[in-house]
Amino acid sequence: MESDLNKPRIALARNAARDILKEMILGNPPIQIKTIVAHLKNKRGIQIEIFKKDFGKGGRGIQITEPTPKGDNLIIAYNKNHHVHSQRFTVAHELGHFLLGHTRNGHDHYLDLFDEGSGDPKEIEANQFAAELLIPATLLKIDIENGIRDVPTLSKKYWVSELAMWRKVLDFNLVKKIN
Repeated sequence: MESDLNKPRIALARNAARDILKEMILGNPPIQIKTIVAHLKNKRGIQIEIFKKDFGKGGRGIQITEPTPKGDNLIIAYNKNHHVHSQRFTVAHELGHFLLGHTRNGHDHYLDLFDEGSGDPKEIEANQFAAELLIPATLLKIDIENGIRDVPTLSKKYWVSELAMWRKVLDFNLVKKIN
């Protein structure tokens, strides 16, 4: 039997994203990363810097957390060679690591290399956080009920990949409502 310590805290990750979205005044999708970052800086005092970098074809992104006397500085770099949907998800994923406390380990620096295929509970949590932040379940359910019932259209509306949208639809048991 697997220990609870080794299981991803999916509800916690989703609720952390929902808390941020509740604090913000949201319009229709897509959820803007720059709006989220501005909110986290202004309302929560988190210092965040985001950069484009060339990681080649393989690397998605990197996060460095540097403790300072005034709080942590968060530095995120994403792969400039990837599609904008992937870039958005990478930044949201790295924000999730930070906000879920994955980066507060008592070290002077924390470094996260986005490892999408990992079964690590922290990676799963960061992915769930990112998915909820960019595709809020409440807005997705409204869109589906209002007649948007195909994944390509939904993914374009939310500025996410079709794969990310399919995962969200599957996670929330909405497949029967999709054409």
